[in-house]
Amino acid sequence: MKYCQIILLILSIIYQEVKAQNSAYVNNNDVISYCYQPLIPSLGLPRINAINVDGTNNRQIINPSIGLCHQDWSPDTMKFAAVGYVSSSTWSIYTFNSNGTNFVRLTNTNNVFDTEPVWSDDMSKISFSRVYPNQNMKRELWLMNSDGSNQHYIGIEGWFAKWSKDGRKFVYCSNKNNNNFEIYICETNGTNEQRLTNTTVDEMCPMYSPDGTEIVYTAGSSTNLSICEIYKMNSNGTGIRQLTNNNSFDYYPRWSPDGTMFVFVSDRHETDKNEIYVMDTSGTNVQRVTYSPPNVTSVNPVWRQEKSTQINNLNNIVPENCKLFQNYPNPFNPSTKIKFQIKESGFVSLKIFDVLGKEIATLVNDKLKAGEFEVSFSSNKLTSSVNFYKLETGKFNDVKKMVMIK
Repeated sequence: MKYCQIILLILSIIYQEVKAQNSAYVNNNDVISYCYQPLIPSLGLPRINAINVDGTNNRQIINPSIGLCHQDWSPDTMKFAAVGYVSSSTWSIYTFNSNGTNFVRLTNTNNVFDTEPVWSDDMSKISFSRVYPNQNMKRELWLMNSDGSNQHYIGIEGWFAKWSKDGRKFVYCSNKNNNNFEIYICETNGTNEQRLTNTTVDEMCPMYSPDGTEIVYTAGSSTNLSICEIYKMNSNGTGIRQLTNNNSFDYYPRWSPDGTMFVFVSDRHETDKNEIYVMDTSGTNVQRVTYSPPNVTSVNPVWRQEKSTQINNLNNIVPENCKLFQNYPNPFNPSTKIKFQIKESGFVSLKIFDVLGKEIATLVNDKLKAGEFEVSFSSNKLTSSVNFYKLETGKFNDVKKMVMIK
């Protein structure tokens, strides 16, 4: 009997995967990360997976010794920030490369839940929420540098904070003024707090649109999840529109990088078993992305940003030595090109730093074959400044100076 059950389970999983592959929605270059969360311990720890938006190529990103969830993909697509379940009383923020390497713990405070890490657009900072389980789940907005330094409370009670594109504001939710969660905005230094919604239901998980003109969020009840629906409004709190309307749990909406779609969580196919879905920003054309096995739920979807760096392989001729060339043009405004050559296959890192040694951007963080390559670097956010770019391989490293003039 057990053998038959195992065969049926395998066939069910295969069927669901084939079904996902046949429900193509967009091209395979669009990728979503999410938390693959087993509901029983024997099936393993919560982990971070990635999946193409058409449902194909579902794969695990990293295999650490602790459970992971609440991840955020860095704007350059090279890193993740995520919550690690250190113990039942302590959650901490970790970062790791998108190839699963360099797993680093950033926060170390015990008996708190550090959660919902989010990168700033320039990758210099990470915001997160600190929840105090021993203080009636008090929630605070915190900020730190991307290396974990300068961790500080910004003076705002709330959680689920998301950055505006210009890095000047947070949109978040808080229940400090009543028993319901409402949507607020504030400056990222904790000043100029403004309340956008004022209803009798819970409004949570807000996020700015890529152009900053709208906010998407979930509204319903935190104690009765079956009535949660997805809404959006103008960034000043006007023009509220309901996008979903059913008896299911529709939750955690996130914009696509081009602002044309949402990814979200729902149990509309099976009560209390969450899967990942996408839809147009009008609420139409809903498509299911994940088909998780029994006793596994899928949550916390995050759309991968469009890659800002294109690595051009100029030729595959194996050079006699490794070399980092001077960028051109130099000085530049607003873009420049950097050429390098490597004499053997291996992991390559090319990063931009300011004069104080703080990382500004990661242009290459991948395994490359021997040959000659070129990447472009462009930034409208930098002021006139002297910066440095550093190439590292397993056996070679070099640094050169570049000048930005405005």
